[in-house]
Amino acid sequence: MRPLRSGFSVALLLGLTTFLFSCSSQTSGDETVEALLKEMTLEEKVGQMTQLTLQAISSEKESSTSTFALDEEALREQLETYHIGSFLNVFDASFGLDQWTSAIDRIQTINEEVSRLNIPIVYGIDAVHGHHYLKEGTVFPHQIGLAAALDTAMARAIGEQVALEMWASGLPWNFAPVLDLGRNPLWSRFFETFGEDPLIAADLGTAFTLRQQEPSHDYPVAATAKHFIGYG
Repeated sequence: MRPLRSGFSVALLLGLTTFLFSCSSQTSGDETVEALLKEMTLEEKVGQMTQLTLQAISSEKESSTSTFALDEEALREQLETYHIGSFLNVFDASFGLDQWTSAIDRIQTINEEVSRLNIPIVYGIDAVHGHHYLKEGTVFPHQIGLAAALDTAMARAIGEQVALEMWASGLPWNFAPVLDLGRNPLWSRFFETFGEDPLIAADLGTAFTLRQQEPSHDYPVAATAKHFIGYG
């Protein structure tokens, strides 16, 4: 499974669901994707390529803390009418583990009720330096700090911990690592990079990515090598 970029196609998104949810034990991932693509309508393909923020299916639109609740009517409309394939992130506050698991479980359950092809929802989160959208999550130094340590073993360990906490939350897709090279320290998101050295970015980014996705542990999540276009 290669790391995914921020822009994704239907085939990549369906491949991701196959990788994460084992859609079929009888066929390979590629065969499953091809079969689904042949059966999908144009509207379903467009929907699978669409990713909405949590606000679109929340009872609150401006901010959310411990009172978060899904707007199940809005969720059903997005899934049944527009065939939405993915949601991302959260509001301006972290959620507790019970909040995450409850929300994700309900999203998947309703999707199973209304989805014609039963393609699982792929929920993505920006866990760039730890799963900081989880109240009980472990927060690590940003990538620029990890780059200063020049420690690939540490990058692997962080990747594994991030994967564990995301998996426990029911979140299968991480929007990390950032592999843009930090050429200008005045850039407002410079701290998210591994700095300006391509070799350091490649070594640490590879270690962080592969440890998250390795099937050898019980909680792999899909990583995203980002952003490359129109960014740093």
